[in-house]
Amino acid sequence: MTTIARLTFVTVLIVPALALAAPRYERPINLSGVTEAQPVFVTIPEEVTLYNALPTLRITKNGAGIPIKTAPGQAVAFGGVISAVDLCSLEGAGQVTALYDGDRSTLVRPDPLQSPADCTLTVSLSVPARLDGLTLEVDQLIKKMTVSALQSDGGYTQLGEARSSTIAFSSVITTGLRVTLEYDQVPALREITLEGAIPARILFQAEPGASFTLMYGDDAPPPLLPAPAELATTATTPFVTLGAERIRDEDADGDGLPAARDNCPFVSNRDQTDSDRDGVGDVCDNAPGVTNAPQNDRDQDGVGDSQDNCASLFNPDQRDEDIDGIGDVCDDHDGDGVQNSRDNCPGLRNSDQQDSDGNGIGDACELDRDSDGLPDEEDNCRSTSNPQQEDRDRDSIGDACDSCPDVVNPQQEDRNVNGLGDACEAAIQDPDSDSVSNERDSCPAISNPDQRDADQDGRGDLCDNCPTLQNRDQSDDDKDGQGDVCTDADGDGFLPHIDNCPAVANTDQTDRDNDGLGDACEDDDGDSVINASDNCPQVVNRDQGDQDADGMGNVCDTEDDRFSEKYPLVIWIGMSFIVLVLLSLVMRMIMQIKKDKMGT
Repeated sequence: MTTIARLTFVTVLIVPALALAAPRYERPINLSGVTEAQPVFVTIPEEVTLYNALPTLRITKNGAGIPIKTAPGQAVAFGGVISAVDLCSLEGAGQVTALYDGDRSTLVRPDPLQSPADCTLTVSLSVPARLDGLTLEVDQLIKKMTVSALQSDGGYTQLGEARSSTIAFSSVITTGLRVTLEYDQVPALREITLEGAIPARILFQAEPGASFTLMYGDDAPPPLLPAPAELATTATTPFVTLGAERIRDEDADGDGLPAARDNCPFVSNRDQTDSDRDGVGDVCDNAPGVTNAPQNDRDQDGVGDSQDNCASLFNPDQRDEDIDGIGDVCDDHDGDGVQNSRDNCPGLRNSDQQDSDGNGIGDACELDRDSDGLPDEEDNCRSTSNPQQEDRDRDSIGDACDSCPDVVNPQQEDRNVNGLGDACEAAIQDPDSDSVSNERDSCPAISNPDQRDADQDGRGDLCDNCPTLQNRDQSDDDKDGQGDVCTDADGDGFLPHIDNCPAVANTDQTDRDNDGLGDACEDDDGDSVINASDNCPQVVNRDQGDQDADGMGNVCDTEDDRFSEKYPLVIWIGMSFIVLVLLSLVMRMIMQIKKDKMGT
């Protein structure tokens, strides 16, 4: 299910007939922090948009109107509000978008090695928002959560602290938050949810030193100047704030009460009747029987959301034939989650609204949508042709469209929407049956319900080839079942993480120059051959040439130790003896051949 940010949005109430006699108000715009000419946002508070349509607002520069672009508050998905999250560290190949993807089955986790006790994340918003709370879904207890808001000068101001994963704070307008978490156990983070509102906003070109003013309530606002194409936003467009309102005491509606004390300043109501006591007089309240001071009316049908029987669709007549409290335009007779006014098959459940032939009639209302010769009412696989109606598990769902054709699952549950039914996925998700799914199991092939991981390297003790030392890669070069970090490869009694020369045995761990590298592994002549293996450790000789094979490299061997060079006479006598022996053998062979001929 897609998570929607719990944000309250202010809808502009347009009451043109009531605004005819509206007085003109002004608010100065604070440009502190703006050091160069650039586009900026100014957010519009509810008390302005409540009685003034957004298109009637103007911004003046030194008293003259300037081009502007306006944007009303609007309902958007969670990811549409949050544009980025920057996490202190990430374990594995996680993606921080999991924190605002609306899917609670996805998660990220700070790297236990880099962030064992605390983690800071920054949340960037695509538009200025008025925020007053935050909830972070986690699987571990949070000792303390501290939240700060991004200021226009790039700094942060602290909003509050809480000893939980939920916090409420004083309302603030910002485009970013910084959240610091402190914990005993590194948590998995699932979703971040904001509380607050996105107000209407105006974009204009600001210039330091100029005087800008927001003007509203004018019964005849000056013409709106066309905005040039270059007046556009970027990810770094700043926002500025409004100064105090210049309130006048005019009695715009002539009912004897000044606007500042009139609960309906633009319609005469001397008695000030306010049945629901929400501060808005009955004569201009769009829901006079229900408290609704903001006067929200999303569909702008003149009926306030709090009394609207279909607040999302325009229905000023509030028609409700079946008297179920839901307006006809919002009714869902077949209960498939799609309103009748938008349902392409309002008499049959079809939440997917599939319309294969694009004729405007949902497949659920077609007679034989897969053209397999069987009408839909008799077809066990209505969207996929299967004239033989094979159904191995006999769950009334044909094999051709069954998400788990060998296990009965008539509801076709598939929580992670991966195409494989939940009934078939249990063995894949948790093959070791320890009630911990593979994605969170530190030993996916071995049952370890306690998930014990002494060295906190992400590999459970029961399947860790070195459970006392961190070795996430589980490297085991000699294939002996013991991780390399726990193997004393050179047999000198020191494991690699404390051995100053792990490739060469050096039980004394001597390190005369105190450089952290044992003398046995030093390379004094810098020829990339360590002293222990170098046949000439003080002179560079990368080829390790040793012509006389005496164990000393040629470059530092002053004496030829070859036997032939030291004892040439012995070599000469030996060679002569071998030649005489060979000649003797040849002569004997010749004489034997002659005897054999004479005998014949």
